[in-house]
Amino acid sequence: MGEEVGARIRAARKAQGASLRSVASAVGVSASLLSLVENGRTQPSVSTLTALVTHLGITFDGVLGEPTVTERIPVSTPEPSFIQRGEHNPVVARVKGVRWERLSSLSGRSIDPLLVTFSPGARSTRHPASDLTAGTEHVYLLVGALTVQTRDGRRVLQPGDSLLLPIGAATSYVNEGTRPAQGIWFLVGSPDPAPMARELALFDAGRPG
Repeated sequence: MGEEVGARIRAARKAQGASLRSVASAVGVSASLLSLVENGRTQPSVSTLTALVTHLGITFDGVLGEPTVTERIPVSTPEPSFIQRGEHNPVVARVKGVRWERLSSLSGRSIDPLLVTFSPGARSTRHPASDLTAGTEHVYLLVGALTVQTRDGRRVLQPGDSLLLPIGAATSYVNEGTRPAQGIWFLVGSPDPAPMARELALFDAGRPG
């Protein structure tokens, strides 16, 4: 089993053209340990395997050799244009353990919907997945915990929590936990700065957090 898991991790890494050293650094392990894992000479810990799966954009079912839902239930008819399957989400950025996937959207959009996954310890200080620099960001946390840093303090989001901020008002998002954190971002462009100022004032006035 260990050799098969390691071989699948190695295949996923090579398919992305990533070096062993760069992947090891991104998930917080040594290159020698990752080499042992890929060659089936040691089993990764749960936290290391979680970080690898998240960073490489693969699934636990895939790395463990279990059939995926799409393999068990094949689609026999062409997909309608308004459906975007999860495995087809464009990965628009992958930066230091943070993976940004674009959800179904229109070209020339003023709303940018994104699925964002943070590996344990990962931090994001900007939105590399979007060219929107003005407007609002709406965040809904699905799993894990995420610490939001603004100029006036830190708040921790738990699953089911949501926030609304002007784009750029959050100086960083950090996953300080031991499990991946994942949420949905809606970046909404707005040419009018007044609504952004009002939203930040509400947040700074003491929203529960």
